[in-house]
Amino acid sequence: MADLIHLLVEFAAVMGLDRLWQRRGEELVVTCVVLFVAAVLQRLAQRRAQGFNDHDLGRAFAVRARNAVVAGVALILLLAWGSDLKSLAVSVAALGAAAVLAMREVIVCALGGVYRVLTSAYQVGDIIEVTVGSELVGEVVDIDLMHTELIERTPAGHATTTRLRFPNSVLLTSAVRKQGRTGELGVRTLRVPVAPDAMDLGRAEAALMAAASEVCAPFADEAERHLARRRQVELVGLPSHRLRVALVAEKPNEVALVLRYPCPAGQHVALEREILLGYYRGLHPEGTQAVTSNPH
Repeated sequence: MADLIHLLVEFAAVMGLDRLWQRRGEELVVTCVVLFVAAVLQRLAQRRAQGFNDHDLGRAFAVRARNAVVAGVALILLLAWGSDLKSLAVSVAALGAAAVLAMREVIVCALGGVYRVLTSAYQVGDIIEVTVGSELVGEVVDIDLMHTELIERTPAGHATTTRLRFPNSVLLTSAVRKQGRTGELGVRTLRVPVAPDAMDLGRAEAALMAAASEVCAPFADEAERHLARRRQVELVGLPSHRLRVALVAEKPNEVALVLRYPCPAGQHVALEREILLGYYRGLHPEGTQAVTSNPH
């Protein structure tokens, strides 16, 4: 053991590590302690996140904890090594312009990440739509300073196992549509084409209202309370959750019934299916009974 220690001391002397320790011993100790504490905190945060019953809340907690730990480590190391970094900055001032040009995309992505934080554009668990060459739709599962990661959702609203990553620089040039957190109540519209020459428009409107009322009844009151709270917090005149049907002219002899209805975020596909099934059952009860009695 003594021989091993003696060998390590000689190796440190040859490499100049002893002089480094004499000049920057305190900074090295602080750096090691900070990195160790950061690793422990990250591990504890990960375990805490795994204990959440709601996976979305746990994932959001883990992402916020990781970003806070990274920011804290960067700040402490900046304070500890500030004088050395200042000297380094002076020595590389001539390369500053070239570095900015070379890291332009990185800087723009970082600015997009800062913009997202300042504007609260979206959080982990939100369902968003963003255009990056093509339209990307998905649930936000991870955010860092440079990128945002989504779990893809198909046009039919079904989640897949595909993960999509886009640079935060997109936020500076493209609009982001936020549907809200999974399950968060909002208001959506459903367009149902009708042929005025082939059916009674009043009967079609009544059937659509009846189907929507039945499907949306379980969460209609909660939707109104949720929107009332958002009006008070955001000071925005959000629409009522109450069902409305508008008759919109499409083309000559073609119209559409446009239904406005409350909907939890991410569940509009299933709700619209139930509404349409109820609507067609109301219009053609005899056909529905025939199909039900003879499913084959």
